[in-house]
Amino acid sequence: HGGSSLPLPFELRALGCRQVVSDIRDRDIILGGGRKIERSLEALAADPGGTELAVFFDSCHTVITGDDVVPLIDRFRKKSGIEVVFPDHRADQHTDVLRGVFQWVRKTPEFRRAKPRGRRVNLVGFPWDRALDELAAILRETGVEVNSCLLPEFDLESIRRYPAASLQVFKPHRSYEDFQKEVLAGLKIPVLSPP
Repeated sequence: HGGSSLPLPFELRALGCRQVVSDIRDRDIILGGGRKIERSLEALAADPGGTELAVFFDSCHTVITGDDVVPLIDRFRKKSGIEVVFPDHRADQHTDVLRGVFQWVRKTPEFRRAKPRGRRVNLVGFPWDRALDELAAILRETGVEVNSCLLPEFDLESIRRYPAASLQVFKPHRSYEDFQKEVLAGLKIPVLSPP
């Protein structure tokens, strides 16, 4: 996904994804929304349509209602066999989703077998803007290709390409430090963290 907000349904379709919404309303907040969530998950399990990964977002509704969605997600995972990413709504959902998707892609044979190709660099923490375009042009002039950019935006292809770089450059950003340290620094790709 190319932004930190949730994608719109037409954007999901363009990415080959679909969105299932449990449609929790005011009445459900009062009476509990667990049954609606469970019905949505059961429908997805019954008709996965090629779904390989489900990203489950909840919000403050489950805190207000006290609904325990973890057992619902666990039952869905067991019944469907679909991997689930369930970010913590009290933390940074954006980096939690990236962490979960990254770990899922990392398990694939293609990711594990990938080797650095040429002079490629991964940039982490560089927003997709004009400054990044200028940096990529400067690097290209010196014979270095930008292989992948993660954070604040990310997409599945950038994650899949990630191991093809021979260097990772981390732009300092407090919100991304844990992800950089816990996920990316453990890869066998040298890290540069300029001030």
